[in-house]
Amino acid sequence: MKRIEACPDLERFQRGRLDPARFTHREPVRMAYEMLRRYDFPESALRYANGLRRLCARIGRPEKFHPTVTLAARAGRSHHPSR
Repeated sequence: MKRIEACPDLERFQRGRLDPARFTHREPVRMAYEMLRRYDFPESALRYANGLRRLCARIGRPEKFHPTVTLAARAGRSHHPSR
């Protein structure tokens, strides 16, 4: 079994504790990639959505979270996780 290194940012993202200022253009893709390395697609999609929902709430913009858009974006990346 391949060993996957720890990713502290992923842990913070899932708990809703990632600094929103660090969640720039590349971070959503990196978080999705890290999740797909660790979990199957349904589990990674659920974890990603929950993390994103928490982050939006943390910045005071819960309306920015849209489950359909989030799922569609994750589905597109699941076939090409390195992009």
